[in-house]
Formats: sequence, structure tokens, C-alpha cells
Amino acid sequence: MPPTSLGSSSAPSSREAGGGLAALHVATLVYGVIVEIFDFWCPLTALETWLEVCGNLPAYRGPFLLRYLDAVVYPDIPPNLLIAGAVAVCLVNLWIYAQRVRVHIRSG
Repeated sequence: MPPTSLGSSSAPSSREAGGGLAALHVATLVYGVIVEIFDFWCPLTALETWLEVCGNLPAYRGPFLLRYLDAVVYPDIPPNLLIAGAVAVCLVNLWIYAQRVRVHIRSG
């Protein structure tokens, strides 16, 4: 960055800051796909369960997607199809990021 009247600036440009957020977003997308496909532990589900117990609500057991989306938005869709749809949305998002990185690399 060019120096300012108060000295040199070490703050990242908006493009650099956006790159960090994009990397974080891609990492969370990959983690979300892994959690859904392989039924791994998710810290947000554990937090939700703990907060429900603290609030004297019955703790729910089961995948987040099946609890909220299946019951409200997709009542007659099989659970495997719902999870496949969620994974597909994440993969499309990752593909879009890959295309943007490819264009960025080509443009120098």
C-alpha cells in the first residue's frame, strides 16, 4: 500500500481482506460437506444441544438439516436426497470459487 501522511499503512486492501474471507468461506464449505457426508461431529450442534438443555428444552438428537429444513421446507423428501441437495449447493459454491481463482491467476 502507498504510504499515507501519517506513515505507512499496514492495513490490508479490500481485495486482500476479501481473499481472507473467501478462504474462510471455502474452508467452512468443505467442513460442512464432510460433516454432512460422513456424519462427523459438529461443534454448532453440540452448542445448540447445550443451550436447549440450559433453557429447559428437550435436547434434539439428529442432523441439523433433517430437523429444520426437512420439517419446514421439504416435508416429503427423503433424508438422503435432502443431504445430497445441500452437498450439491456447497459443491457448486466451491466450483464458483475455483473459477474466480482461475480467472484471478490468469489476470496476474
